[in-house]
Amino acid sequence: MATLLYDQHGNALKEDSGWAWPALLDEATFEDEFSEPYARGNLQKLGYSAYDSTTLREWTWTERKDYLARAHQLVERNPMAKAGIRLISSFAIGEGMSVVAHGEGVQDMLDAFLFTPYIQKNERDWFSQWLVDGELFLYMAEGKGRRRLYELQPIAIKPWRVLWIETDPENYSRRVSYHVEQERWDGKYGAGPIVQGALDIPAEEIIHVTLNSFAYEMRGRSDLFAIFPWLTAYQRWLEDRVRINRFKGFIYQLQMTGATPSQVSSKQTQLRKPPVPGSLYVSSDREKLIELGGSVEAGRVAEDGRQIKLMGAVGLNLPEYALSDGYAANLATAKAQQLPLLRILADFQDTYIRECWRPILQRLIDGHLGLDAMVRELNDAGEPTGKMVLAREAFSVSYPDLEDRDPQALAQALQIAVAQGWVSMRTASGRMGFNYAQERMYIRQEQEEEATAAVQGRSIRGQPVPDEEENNGQGRPNARGDATSKREEEQGNDTHR
Repeated sequence: MATLLYDQHGNALKEDSGWAWPALLDEATFEDEFSEPYARGNLQKLGYSAYDSTTLREWTWTERKDYLARAHQLVERNPMAKAGIRLISSFAIGEGMSVVAHGEGVQDMLDAFLFTPYIQKNERDWFSQWLVDGELFLYMAEGKGRRRLYELQPIAIKPWRVLWIETDPENYSRRVSYHVEQERWDGKYGAGPIVQGALDIPAEEIIHVTLNSFAYEMRGRSDLFAIFPWLTAYQRWLEDRVRINRFKGFIYQLQMTGATPSQVSSKQTQLRKPPVPGSLYVSSDREKLIELGGSVEAGRVAEDGRQIKLMGAVGLNLPEYALSDGYAANLATAKAQQLPLLRILADFQDTYIRECWRPILQRLIDGHLGLDAMVRELNDAGEPTGKMVLAREAFSVSYPDLEDRDPQALAQALQIAVAQGWVSMRTASGRMGFNYAQERMYIRQEQEEEATAAVQGRSIRGQPVPDEEENNGQGRPNARGDATSKREEEQGNDTHR
């Protein structure tokens, strides 16, 4: 497919047969602010609109591809970027979301969709992709060639394949369609994708979640964009320090007092192979062997590296101790530093639920029951309340609570809130990280097993129930597990007779 290329000002340059992702990206592939010495009035522009003070606009397709290539290269090869993205994903997603329906028949439909390997795997993958790329595209081609709607598999679209977004001329914020490059793989080993032209997808079939975008922008950008140069600078600083440590002690100077040129030449020949570190060199008082590479001045430059690292940590909204460095940190400072991080992670959760998962599940319910379908409302015990609710609104999605890291304190607070009627059991269960509907099902199963075991004269764990004498005259448990006396049993038998 012919593709238009643009310069940094958005001007078309030429046609190209397609864009191939670089097979290997090293640090020399991209330039940054520290690639050249600073020269006043002669700063090199990187081609992004953000660095072009004469033009305020969104990035062109070529600029966005370059940005995405930088972001993926950093996450794949920069330990700090990889650790930051993985840490944010792990804390925000945790063990996964909890979806609880309060409409009759809705829970089974949602569970059939959510508890598939495809969805369970991609819940975390989509979140990480959203953080790295700055936006998430999901193609909702629902019902095409599928016998059951809950087999729907939202397809993640590569952001660099989205050429442009068409909007309503009278309303810039209303998206009309997405123009996406189609690609397929021929299956050959080592072969890349084959681009087959652009596909115009209606906006209602795309779920688009953005990050770090202004209200008047169509597309987002990752947190990594602000710290590209600092992540690279810290990695290069560490590499330079490793080289200095590696080669210290391998540079020597031999001072010879009163030596003739021939003696110096002879000594050079003799020491053509330098002394091995840790070996012994014997000389007269007219020679002095000096090691020039012994001092690496680690103490003087350690703070420099820390400050560079802090720039990257601040850009990822992570405290220093979260990146394996507890410098000047204690329990009090750690608790104070984690509050902004937990609030940011909670914002990530809210956005992910509101803009990604609720639209997906609503689309699932709409396709299965209908857009205006009404169902009977269920209470926390799963019993009908007598009211009718809209099916597409009869569920709630939540992630484990992050702002209180003490499970016991959180459980006690939720217990009080439930007792006072401030929150429902469904909400409290979600805040604790449990799937309310699933746990209710497990509880009912255990109760039935306990009742069956009591009737058979054993406990739920298979241990026999004590006789009357062994049970201090208490008798054996009834079907409900309550102890009854022998007299009560006899009275019950007489009444039955």
